[in-house]
Amino acid sequence: MIKVALVHDYLKEYGGAERVLAALSEIWPKAPIYTAFCDRNSTSGKAFAQKKIIESWLAPLIKYKNLYSPLRFLAPAIWRSFDFTDCDIVVASSSWYISRGFKVGPKTKVFCYCHTPPRYLYGYSTSIEWQRYWPVRVYALLVNHFLRLYDFRSAQTVAQFIVNSRNTQGRVKKFYRCDSTIIYPPVEVDKIKKATASLKPENFYLVVSRVVGAKGIELAIEAAKKLKIPLKIIGETAGLYWFAQGVGRLQNKYVEFVGRVSDKELYRYYGRCKAFLALAT
Repeated sequence: MIKVALVHDYLKEYGGAERVLAALSEIWPKAPIYTAFCDRNSTSGKAFAQKKIIESWLAPLIKYKNLYSPLRFLAPAIWRSFDFTDCDIVVASSSWYISRGFKVGPKTKVFCYCHTPPRYLYGYSTSIEWQRYWPVRVYALLVNHFLRLYDFRSAQTVAQFIVNSRNTQGRVKKFYRCDSTIIYPPVEVDKIKKATASLKPENFYLVVSRVVGAKGIELAIEAAKKLKIPLKIIGETAGLYWFAQGVGRLQNKYVEFVGRVSDKELYRYYGRCKAFLALAT
């Protein structure tokens, strides 16, 4: 019998990467999920509550008061601590925390579904603009150099990269010098069609995203205000400082923050909106 292990950066927020992980877990329902840490009380922790979750030995430290971000230099130690020498297949869902570089055996094949190479390592805007402070920028210059080396070297251990778009495919080729196959994230097309069949478009535009940076939310809010058009934003908030100082400042009478909704409710918003805006970079 083929032994499969699933790996994911960490379980805290529930976004697109976690939906991909959920789909992978449906394919291999008995496969345990290995992760840097799991916040059991978070939306992501609750979504995977029925799954076997195996956290790293550093989990108690890095999830304490969100230390996983400043302690990102521990990522290599975290993933090297996982031993998959007896596994046939390891499927890693990887982006922010570089979930690669674990111990594997000669028969083990590692497949990596790469949502994006870590944005903070390659100059892309991030969900929380933590480099606004000069001490953090100095710290990042030191730490990120070594993390880039680890990111590249661990990428060479992957048997096959799978990516979510042509854009990500280009990044994987540029930064890892690796070829990849595009498999788009799963979409519940039949459920959406059924839920929206009797609905008619209403006069509002829709953004569905975690309310963090690098998602184009500020741009959507500014456009709604300038053009005086209704905008609804669905998604939970992370990066509270950025939200309070940025989006909170831009909020106006044309914008409604709906918060997190169930999938069934979300489908109805899709069916009723005038247009859906996808602005993430």
